[in-house]
Order: sequence, then C-alpha cells, then structure tokens
Amino acid sequence: MSLQENSHQDPGRRGVSMTARGTAAMRAVENKREHPLVVDPYAELLAGAEGMALQKAPWWSQRLVDLLAIRTKWIDEMIRELPAKGIKQVVIMGSGLDSRVYRLKELAEITTYEVDFPEVFTVKNDTLKAAEVNPLGKLVQVGTDCSLPGWADDLKNAGYDPTETSFWLMEGFSGYLTEEEFRSLLGLVRKASSPKSELLATFNGTGMKRPEDTLHKFYTDEPGALMKELGWTHTDVKGLRELAEWCDRAENVPKKVPLYWLAYGQLPAEQAPKQ
Repeated sequence: MSLQENSHQDPGRRGVSMTARGTAAMRAVENKREHPLVVDPYAELLAGAEGMALQKAPWWSQRLVDLLAIRTKWIDEMIRELPAKGIKQVVIMGSGLDSRVYRLKELAEITTYEVDFPEVFTVKNDTLKAAEVNPLGKLVQVGTDCSLPGWADDLKNAGYDPTETSFWLMEGFSGYLTEEEFRSLLGLVRKASSPKSELLATFNGTGMKRPEDTLHKFYTDEPGALMKELGWTHTDVKGLRELAEWCDRAENVPKKVPLYWLAYGQLPAEQAPKQ
C-alpha cells in the first residue's frame, strides 16, 4: 500500500467528516441484523465511538440504514463482476472510510486507487494498522481534493494508467459537489479513461431535499441523461425502490418518491476525440 500526498487542496473540505463516520456506523448496524445485506467486519472499527454515537442523532433512521445497505450491496455485486471483465484498475473517488479493498476478495488481483484528502487516509490507516488489518489487493491512496482539477494529474503520478480499462466509483459523493463541480469532474474522468471504461455513481433524487439540509448541493432525477451528455453513452439507472425490491428490503422505501439513484455508465468502444 502506498500513500501519495499532493498540494491540490481546499482546506475548507479536508478531514474525516462525520458523514463518513456515520456511513461506517450504518454498515456496522447492518452487520447486526439477522439477515444483513452486507457484512463489513471493519465498519465499527472505522466508525469509531464518534460514529457509533450518531445513532442518537435526530436525523438517524432505519430508512437511511436501509438505503446505505442497499447501495452497498448493489455496488459490491458490480465490483464482484470486474475480474471476469478483465478490469485491472478501480478508482474510488471521495473514498472516505470505504473498506472494500479490505473485504472483497475480487479486488485481490486489481489495483485499487482511493482518492480523498490525506487527512482521511491518516486516520483510516492508523486505525486499521492498529488492528493489524491489511488490504487484500494492491492499494494506492491519492491524497488530493476531488473538487479541484489537479486530482487527475495526482492520480496519474501515483501510477494510474489511462490507457487501461478502468472502473470508477463515486458512492455517496455527487451530492456534496455543486452541479458545475460534478460536471467538471465527470468530464475529467472521461478524459482520463480508456474506451469501455465503466462508471458507477450515486445521486440524490429531488425527494431527498430537506430545508434543514445544508450539506448537499446537487440533486437530480435524470442522472442517466447527465452521464450520456458527458460521454458515458451506455447507461443503466436503478432507483432505490427497484433495488430495495431486488434485495427484499423495501418496507421503508416509498414507491413513488424519487429518493436516490444508482447510475452505471460505460464509455463506447471507440471514443470521440477528447477536447
């Protein structure tokens, strides 16, 4: 495992957020269900006492735990298919306290690039090292700011090969950027990707909007159209309700409210010239 630290930073956004700890805490809570959708043995460790205490926060709900579990399960299933596709590079943007490279054996022969603030990696690595937890495959951590253009150069300098087919993951990430920032990011991802590379991104739907929510900046109910506009022509969009029914966890997910989307896209076999 290697950690590359770089200077492309927005000081106002760096550090381990309580959102990241809360997400890990939700995975830990899911672990304890009789029939969990996902088992993450490192979730509680990564959440820490601060994260686990968020169960008492006024915004915590079983619906959010279910959303997180459904999202995690679907993404895990997508990643498990990568070895059969011959994909050798995974890039996790805004990786936070993601634990997949530590728990999914399918990543053993794949290089995983985690991209986030170096402060996040310091906390994460110290926590896992103290527990003697090691990644199952090659892990490269790129300490940079995903909202600023320099991240792409930082990623290449860390060993990422733009001529190889890649799988990009943006989980729970798009909502924290403005739409302009996200469009710029997706354009840079396309430029850094070879033909037939894949992208899986999650999006907050308009049904998630709350007046008291000041963290999230970007909502959309048409993520597939956005991805196609930016070059990811082969798209497949799943709504939260559809995935909830797929994994038999629909009791807390309303039928007609556009809460959340998981959108898959693939670049064409031959890309148009990159602008």
